[in-house]
Amino acid sequence: MCAIQRRRDDYGCPTLGIFKPSSFSLIIEDAEQATWSESQLAILKQGDLFESDPPEELEKVPFDFSYHLSVTPPSARGTA
Repeated sequence: MCAIQRRRDDYGCPTLGIFKPSSFSLIIEDAEQATWSESQLAILKQGDLFESDPPEELEKVPFDFSYHLSVTPPSARGTA
């Protein structure tokens, strides 16, 4: 994890990295927006190149989902 953070700090952007979280939890909250925004609706209504039928409007899920990850540094695990 420290190498990922150093690369982010050195280059000013996130990196793709693999790390093993010591714990994680799923967070489910009520949605901030109850309906689709205009830009989201425009994307949902775009036609398909290979289908002539108009797409069905998707129902918006009334929840926001996120994860909380905890990572134990190698020094705290007793390994270098």
